[in-house]
Amino acid sequence: MRVPWNEDEAIIIVDAFYQYKNGIIKKNDAIKSVSARLREMAIKKGLEIDDVYRNENGITMQMATLEHIFSNGEKGLRSGSKLFRDVMLEGAINGLNSAEDALSDPALVQEFKRREYVIVMMADEYASFRRHLHALSVKEQEIIIPLLKQEKDYYTLAEEAGVTVPVVRRKASRIHCELISYMENYFIEKL
Repeated sequence: MRVPWNEDEAIIIVDAFYQYKNGIIKKNDAIKSVSARLREMAIKKGLEIDDVYRNENGITMQMATLEHIFSNGEKGLRSGSKLFRDVMLEGAINGLNSAEDALSDPALVQEFKRREYVIVMMADEYASFRRHLHALSVKEQEIIIPLLKQEKDYYTLAEEAGVTVPVVRRKASRIHCELISYMENYFIEKL
């Protein structure tokens, strides 16, 4: 029986995930504890549950989705669960020790939603920027990437390329304009 996760359940699994990530408990212990607690909660609510309901395999899978959110997509299992993302981000943004603390104050929840919107837009902007940056030619990347990272200045780049500083400045300016124009068009399309 598939039952959507609710906010209370999400808080429990996210708290257990953070306890595991902070070395307070082992991952297997976190999984067992969450499964037992969620199954017990369901029974207390009068739900008839089967062997699959919030079992350890399912909790393991959900922990993998939390890892994906926690690692910004570098690890874990991709999930579209806005609920988990919201609960995780609330605690992270507010610097609280647990997601449960974050949800106790309606003002914090509203502030979180505002901040989450900004973070989502920034993530989109960054993804758009990266796509365009990697679409540049190798020569263009050799100019713009060190400037963006502030690893090299115009003089160093001009010397390495065997060109004058004004040539490097013009090329960098053109690339900047292309990036800005691309991102502007991308966001206008999204609106």
